[in-house]
Amino acid sequence: MSRDIRLLAEAAFFHVMVKIGLRTVRYSRLTYVLDCAPAARRARVSVASITRAAGAAARRIGVATCLGQALVVHTMLRRHGHAAVLRIGVRRDGAASFEAHAWVECNGTVVIGELPEMAAYAVLA
Repeated sequence: MSRDIRLLAEAAFFHVMVKIGLRTVRYSRLTYVLDCAPAARRARVSVASITRAAGAAARRIGVATCLGQALVVHTMLRRHGHAAVLRIGVRRDGAASFEAHAWVECNGTVVIGELPEMAAYAVLA
């Protein structure tokens, strides 16, 4: 099986797992399970290949939330030896409401979830 197909299958697996997990268990439990995913046995895969595979799987499975996509990319990057950081930020969206957004950074660069107004989001600790 080619590396691209393996990555696509891995991404599809994690997308399904995250989609179900976000609806059935606490967020802390889901992230614990994802953090326990074993390291990949293959050679290190590029960040671009991982984000491409995750995006392709998301389009086929129908993952719509930024949080779901960020969780999958974060998990895959860590499995493949990259130092990735999952960020969740909030910003005011009117007088009484707020808006949340999730993204992933790797080596100080946003690799998924970048928005033009990123500076408006306050990162949650």
